[in-house]
Amino acid sequence: MATTATPNPSASGVTITYLTQYLRRHPERADAFRHRATELLAASQLEQALADCNAVVMRDPVDPRARVRRSQVLEKIVVDRLEASAESMTDSIAAVVEEMRRRSLDDLTVALLRAPDEPSIRLARAVVSERRGNASMALEDLNVALRVEANDIDALCLRALVLEQLGELTAALHDYNTAISQAPDRINLRNGRALLLAQLGRHREAIADLDLAWTLEPCFPIAYNRAMAYLRLNEFDAAIAAFSEALQLVSTEATNQRDQLPTAGNRAAELYAARGRANFNAARYRDAIGDFDQAIAINQHFAEAYHNRAIAYQALHEYTTAMRDYDTAVSLNPTSGRAYCNRAHAKLRRRAMAVRLQREQPTSTTATVEPHAHHALEDEATERRQCYQDLTRAVELLSDTTAKNPQLDWAFYYLGRAQRLLGRYEQAIATQNRAIALDAAYARAFAERGWAHLSAGHPRQAHDDFAKAVRLLPSRTYLDRSIDRCTNCDVRRV
Repeated sequence: MATTATPNPSASGVTITYLTQYLRRHPERADAFRHRATELLAASQLEQALADCNAVVMRDPVDPRARVRRSQVLEKIVVDRLEASAESMTDSIAAVVEEMRRRSLDDLTVALLRAPDEPSIRLARAVVSERRGNASMALEDLNVALRVEANDIDALCLRALVLEQLGELTAALHDYNTAISQAPDRINLRNGRALLLAQLGRHREAIADLDLAWTLEPCFPIAYNRAMAYLRLNEFDAAIAAFSEALQLVSTEATNQRDQLPTAGNRAAELYAARGRANFNAARYRDAIGDFDQAIAINQHFAEAYHNRAIAYQALHEYTTAMRDYDTAVSLNPTSGRAYCNRAHAKLRRRAMAVRLQREQPTSTTATVEPHAHHALEDEATERRQCYQDLTRAVELLSDTTAKNPQLDWAFYYLGRAQRLLGRYEQAIATQNRAIALDAAYARAFAERGWAHLSAGHPRQAHDDFAKAVRLLPSRTYLDRSIDRCTNCDVRRV
């Protein structure tokens, strides 16, 4: 059970004392138990609040007010449990949380027997249903609630979120617009609409919402989402500046609220990793590695930071170090299709570099790549088998990811890359088409589709894709060389 707080030294505390004395004289008064449960909930005395609700329900099993109040108490207990276990969620804690939410949902369902059209109960049940992952049931309740109170901002906000989860983005945007027209300064509405606009590829409009929200209340979610919007626009300097602002904000929060240091640490690690991506995309690979180092120093189990640091080392042709990070990323997250795909790609690039060095400088140890590169030629059959295993595993995992989440552009990108490296060029082209359809400014997807076209013997289409990628991401100078290869009709495999 959640920890019990000391009673508030306020009017609430005085009321609890009075009601306790009153109930000693009148233990039959259900309304007094309900009232005291409300005050106990406000004071975070959750065990006592739950006991008072139980006392009322035992006398009248379908008392709607007692059922609603007990549902609220159970949800508060769930929130406290989740906050307390944020660093170490276990299966047993997850099972307890699910059971409490089931009981909360049952209470609200019983409450609706006497008040089937009460919008507050419908909204409360929708909240619990959404948290349990039942978006369709939540939508049914929200539609009923909004038929009764069409301008309920909380119901509009939640329905927008639910519609977004169900893939009905236009309808979700309409609800956000309606809610914001009534409450233009609500931070959660601006943030929610910005995230939806980003999904629709309307990043400028998303930034406008986030900029306004930032002026109203500088906070971590707004800072992070604002920086990510700039990152998606390939405006890396603006993204880096926004991530730095967010890091400063997190540092201040950690200083002012020392009891939240673990949360602040996680946020800082996430921000360093995100800023590292921005530096990487700006071709500032050493700066990116520095950011990923910071993220890993905070969270040594941060699989994505190891994965992205490996990509940065690979960009610097430091393959041995990159491989160590890829191996760590896979061990920490063995279901990451991206990590398997990129580890195989690194091995192929390392071998290609070693072959080229052997041809050009057979005895040199002072090449522009790491001195160990020549060892990549050892046991070619074993390494090719490992690459094939990594790529087939990547295709398996990423195919499952795209089937379950068809809106994830990055999943299609990496799936297409794995298909290309396996020699499935037409499949790769079709898959990158899906990624580009989701994000028309996805520079890396254009570049990857260009490689697939080039390998499939379509130099003209490859040239167009590389040119588009260069316009979107001018910091990647190697793409210019790719255009030259198309011009020369060089269709060698990567």
